[in-house]
Amino acid sequence: MDLRYGITYREHVLEVLKKFPYIIVYDTETTGLSPTNNHVVQFSGIKYEIERKEETSFKEVARLNCYINPASPMSQGASEVTGLTDEYLSQFPDEREIFPQILDFLSQENCILCGYNVAFDDRMIHAMMGRYGYQLKTVNTEKNVSGLVDNARVIERPVIDGFVMAKELIAKEDVANGSKKLVNVCEFFGITPDGFHDSMVDVEATKDVVCKLIDMYQEDSSVEKEVVKIISISPWQGPKHTLNRVYVDILTSKGRKKLFYDNYYSQWKETKDCKNLLTSIDVNQLEKDVLQVVGFGDVNQLKSLDSRIVC
Repeated sequence: MDLRYGITYREHVLEVLKKFPYIIVYDTETTGLSPTNNHVVQFSGIKYEIERKEETSFKEVARLNCYINPASPMSQGASEVTGLTDEYLSQFPDEREIFPQILDFLSQENCILCGYNVAFDDRMIHAMMGRYGYQLKTVNTEKNVSGLVDNARVIERPVIDGFVMAKELIAKEDVANGSKKLVNVCEFFGITPDGFHDSMVDVEATKDVVCKLIDMYQEDSSVEKEVVKIISISPWQGPKHTLNRVYVDILTSKGRKKLFYDNYYSQWKETKDCKNLLTSIDVNQLEKDVLQVVGFGDVNQLKSLDSRIVC
């Protein structure tokens, strides 16, 4: 699967917005936090047409909002957060009956998928689809396709996550308790939804937040970038297959810094102590320089780098 539309998250967002005419913003409420043991109880999504003006705006085209009678009971914590109860949910169709509607909605052509902390929603939807022989393929879910029913559909779409954008663009001191959760980012922008933890309310709030964040990305994209010098390049493999990185030690005008290429997400990312590094340096040139140093012709080959290189 190749969903690499930009070498940084900022470029990813701006590039997919140029290539796709529609965006589907979606959210779920669930019985708990485990994709294995818990289930989706509410799915909400709105399909928007992307309007390209001085300020970003989305025009609603269609929406889907459905409640699901789950196979697992609501946990106390989930019920307290959402206000949903097993008794209330018992009046709605079960997952098997509702699933095709969600599948059809997310399968629409020429659409970006978008959410807030969407990795959680993707894992829950991915697990639900898997129970019926389908698979959602985004940068937040497994890349391998196996065990699918005959003629199964695999949904393969680029994703924009408002949470990732907010972490890059909004300082901790500007939001309550330093937390970039949706309610705090809405407050930062002066957005006042009618409550949270109803997935349709969260979808509409996410749409408003993402439009603001896209505008911030576009403003920063015109800043001149610094060309930096590479000091060393080091591969790193974590305990999970998703943790496969190549760290690059660089020399900038502000001193020695470090960033890494995430082989799973196919993007350059900054370390926690190098905030806003990716907005100030020429990452396109850095990537070219890294490939020249290691002798690779394609960035996908970086996952095979097996030793440290000092320049």
